[in-house]
Amino acid sequence: MYITMANCTIKEKCSTTAEFIGYVYILTTVCALGVLFNITNLTIFVQKSFSEKISAATRIYITGLSIADGLYCFVLMPMGIMRCNEPSNPEENLFWTIYEVVIFLPSANTLVATSIWITLVISVERCIFIRLFSGVREVFLPKRAKLIVSSIFLAAVIFNLPYYFYYDFDKSLKYSSMDPIYTEFALTIYFEIFSWTRLALVKYIPITIVVIANGILIRATWVSLRKSSTMQTTLSMSRRAKAQTRMTGMLLSISTLFVVCNVLEPLLLPDVYTTIFGKCSQYDDQYNILLMIANIVESVSFASNFVCYCIFNRSFRMTLGKFLPCESNIIEVDTQPVATVKETFRT
Repeated sequence: MYITMANCTIKEKCSTTAEFIGYVYILTTVCALGVLFNITNLTIFVQKSFSEKISAATRIYITGLSIADGLYCFVLMPMGIMRCNEPSNPEENLFWTIYEVVIFLPSANTLVATSIWITLVISVERCIFIRLFSGVREVFLPKRAKLIVSSIFLAAVIFNLPYYFYYDFDKSLKYSSMDPIYTEFALTIYFEIFSWTRLALVKYIPITIVVIANGILIRATWVSLRKSSTMQTTLSMSRRAKAQTRMTGMLLSISTLFVVCNVLEPLLLPDVYTTIFGKCSQYDDQYNILLMIANIVESVSFASNFVCYCIFNRSFRMTLGKFLPCESNIIEVDTQPVATVKETFRT
């Protein structure tokens, strides 16, 4: 079905087979896995076998990240099915409309901001840790980490309050036939200013800072590895350097994944896209396909930190193995001599 508005031909949402497959099957599956993976992360983070091998501050950051990511995947999960399936009755239409307008829109934007800002803090914190190794552990204490994460959650809620006043319902219609309409506030210049400010603070600026921090982090890690390879080190120093390298790799992979998965979506915002390709471009099949890909790729960043933990953190893998039926078949070989208690180092 096609609708003509302002000289633009508007197609019905999910009008192609690719969109149907992408939204209904792929996006829903990614979100379901994201909920499962983040619940698994939180379960492992509280286990003693894991928490003793990682710094308390880092554990607080990745715990807050998993909470935000898991909740986002949960609220996003039904949206793909809702987008491509017509409601069977007015009551069902009302339910999904209220869900999208009252629950999904404000909560999803809040959780996205929370996740991105925590990722930003993780990247910057690790960069500072590597660059200023001596004495920096006293700066990032667990108490301060809790304050930072709590402040991010609160700031994200307050910052995204305008989304609670974005839509309203036409009271002149029957309750079961209500469709959302823009509020007067949503049509003002103030909301437009808010939209661009949010785009800068939640997307453009964090992505830029994370890219710069990752570049500094990669270079600092490379220099550190070269120095350690040319210096005669003790056993404890060698184990410490390897532990820090693995931890840096894990946190670097999280922030890199964030950049890769979030770089496309800001370019597809209607105001940005139509400025580049014309006012009717946001109604083309090409735009709809790109938007679907961006939504799926963005959801991957909220669902796949579990994979980064599995690859780069041995303690995470070993703790995870205790919950698997084939636990007895999982053997981790450590060829390094066992260090004394004084030689151990928490990453």
